[in-house]
Amino acid sequence: MVRLKGIHVQQREGEIDWLVESEASSYVEADAALFRVAERAPVNGGYYKTDVSVEWEDGTAWSGRFDVTGHYEDTRVREHLERWAVYALDSDLCGDCSRVLARRVLEKELE
Repeated sequence: MVRLKGIHVQQREGEIDWLVESEASSYVEADAALFRVAERAPVNGGYYKTDVSVEWEDGTAWSGRFDVTGHYEDTRVREHLERWAVYALDSDLCGDCSRVLARRVLEKELE
């Protein structure tokens, strides 16, 4: 299993003086950063776009956008990554590189 190197979380929308940006060394820490975004996110139909980048020690990397709501939806990095992997394997829109990464995620080859 390839170990996690780090996760970068950067909120892209919201109150300008209270945007969350975090360097995490675990999924738990990254989830905590996303929870901080959710604490101030809209609860009535809106969300805050938040970028998340994951890197593993072998140089493998993934990045995506999370739509974080005040209902704490989309605040778990590993769950989001696994949902993306299922989509990537089933979509004609994803290329071969995405499918290889998706298989590695779902087969738990990447921590």
